[in-house]
Amino acid sequence: MESKEKKTGCIDLDWDKLLPRQDDETPKFLVVTTATVDDRQQSPPPEGGDQQDQSQRDDILRMSDKRIEEAIIRQRHSIETLSLKLGDKGAKLRAYLMRLEEEMDRRKQRRLQKVHFIHSQPMPMA
Repeated sequence: MESKEKKTGCIDLDWDKLLPRQDDETPKFLVVTTATVDDRQQSPPPEGGDQQDQSQRDDILRMSDKRIEEAIIRQRHSIETLSLKLGDKGAKLRAYLMRLEEEMDRRKQRRLQKVHFIHSQPMPMA
């Protein structure tokens, strides 16, 4: 019976040994500061910017014409509403909009070249 009582009884824990008090140490403080506008403008661009740009270009290449047109409309609206509130004044939004518009123009030029090529070939006589 004694073994059952030991199993079901409570465990005495010595909390001073398990979690020693650290009252002697002074608490550590976290000082939070904000960057000024001048600090943000002078800081170098984040690492991997080229890789991010390439990834963005790849995403645009995979988009359909309809999705690009919708994205252009969204970007223009975002620039109008958010550019003054952003730290970079919307420079990244404008850069993305420019990439979207360039891709749309490239696709239109390619279509025109295909149409011109088809019409410039002589038609076979049957």
